[in-house]
Amino acid sequence: MLHLIRFAAGVATGIVAMQLLKNKSTQDTLKKAGESTKETLDKASQSTKETLEKAQDKLRNATVSGLEAIESASAKARAKLTAEEAGKARSKKTASRKHSIKHEHPESDQE
Repeated sequence: MLHLIRFAAGVATGIVAMQLLKNKSTQDTLKKAGESTKETLDKASQSTKETLEKAQDKLRNATVSGLEAIESASAKARAKLTAEEAGKARSKKTASRKHSIKHEHPESDQE
């Protein structure tokens, strides 16, 4: 018996829904709601697009800034390492000259 009551309620709901859809004012209301929804979605889509473009610009600027910082740090490190290598090369030349001078003097003293 409970199944028949549910079936009857479903049929009654369907009949009421069909009558409302056939009604001209209901159709106009649904069309207006559809148009309003479309306009809202278009505005939201445009807003989202603008937000994404701004985020992309900020990300691009941050990337460029980061790369410039890396480039600057790399140049400083290169200059420092080159200066250290040049200093080591000079100290090696000086040490080898001192070493060769020590070996030359005893020979000249013996003559």
